Amino acid sequence: MHDLGFARIVQPDFYLTGAEQAEHFKVLGLGDRHLPMGLVLDPVTGKKMKSREGNAFSAEDAMELVIKRLNETPEPRKLAWNIVSWNFLQSGRTKDVKFSAEEWTKPESMGLYITYTYARILSAMQSDVKSWDPRPEGLTEEDVAMLGFSQYVHFYYGRAAETLDPSPLARYAGELAMKLGAFYFKNKIAGARPGLQYAVLTAHALLKHVMEFLGMFPLDRV
Repeated sequence: MHDLGFARIVQPDFYLTGAEQAEHFKVLGLGDRHLPMGLVLDPVTGKKMKSREGNAFSAEDAMELVIKRLNETPEPRKLAWNIVSWNFLQSGRTKDVKFSAEEWTKPESMGLYITYTYARILSAMQSDVKSWDPRPEGLTEEDVAMLGFSQYVHFYYGRAAETLDPSPLARYAGELAMKLGAFYFKNKIAGARPGLQYAVLTAHALLKHVMEFLGMFPLDRV
């Protein structure tokens, strides 16, 4: 009765609840407006995650567990938020997620890697700001490939909007960070030719845009 009354008076566009309520909304004739979401599971038991007190596992609980496992960093809460949010968003809206602070805080884990890559390249650009001269001139095949992949962002924005699910965009952010990180380590950015600097600057700016769109913090230092 509550949901039917809410539907008639408020007329919401969508209902975001746990996937276990899908049948409930279908029976009420609201299935087309129900956006089911997966559960947060305990990595050991595989059951629904709960707090130490046995209550529902909150975002604050997740943040505390992640922060405890981080090395010393200027902004631990923002870094922890990046880790938690990316790992939840990348899984797909309807899929369950196994929460693991231990796995998620490893250096190679993508929530961390995206943030580190952004900060590392920003630092490289700022440290050599006097010679920084990005121009789309003398582009090599490698530069063009980097630029080309960065332009896939428009497809993934569209895909996320079409499916009402940010996971395609979150996973793309991880792929872009990996390609940008490999490009960065292979080529010295400081004092490099303008074409290479242009490719790095473009991809880096798009990575920042995607991070902000996903609610992540583009940190200057990690």
